[in-house]
Amino acid sequence: LLHILFLLNKLPISFCINCNDKHKCKNGCYVLDDNKYVCLCNENEKGIYCTEKWNVCDKDCNIMGMDSSCSIALWSCIPTEKRPFYKCECGAFFKGKNCEIENNPCSFPETNPCLNGTCIFIIKLNRIICKCNNGWTQRDKQNSSLLTWGNQQVEVPPPCDATYAIWWLIYIISVLILFLCCCNVCFNFLSNSLMSYFTGFNSKKKE
Repeated sequence: LLHILFLLNKLPISFCINCNDKHKCKNGCYVLDDNKYVCLCNENEKGIYCTEKWNVCDKDCNIMGMDSSCSIALWSCIPTEKRPFYKCECGAFFKGKNCEIENNPCSFPETNPCLNGTCIFIIKLNRIICKCNNGWTQRDKQNSSLLTWGNQQVEVPPPCDATYAIWWLIYIISVLILFLCCCNVCFNFLSNSLMSYFTGFNSKKKE
């Protein structure tokens, strides 16, 4: 209404009466000075005769712009007939009215495929990266699998599995045991050699 008044040179309403039946307004109108009239638009309508719909997603309020709510979801904004006159199609990886809540395997502890590590989800690639905690590692980084999440397929790496860490511990312990055994054998060999040498040396000295 204020926009129409501005177009009409900010004419004040001196009297308000209903328009005659020949007006072109969709919902009705009120007469201004000089027999000019303004159309009464519903809150989701625009235009001189209220025949157009607001498109809050991109043309009018630009909800899909840089500062919009829907833009974070990287999906779609759809105009609607009821307030707030738009809805966000969040896709498989966001939820909430404005797609403000992340919804992927990394979002919840019970669905975290990394187990003993930090789960990082890459949206555009539908891929997960596991950053293992100290003391943990992955069995085989090349051996990924596919996880169905909603209507999408997500590439999931092997978890930071405790079994692999234990095998490394067993390997290290085995190497240490082997080293100690070798040291013991070498010590016994050197001891016997020295004993034989000194025994023979003492025998020759007595002769």
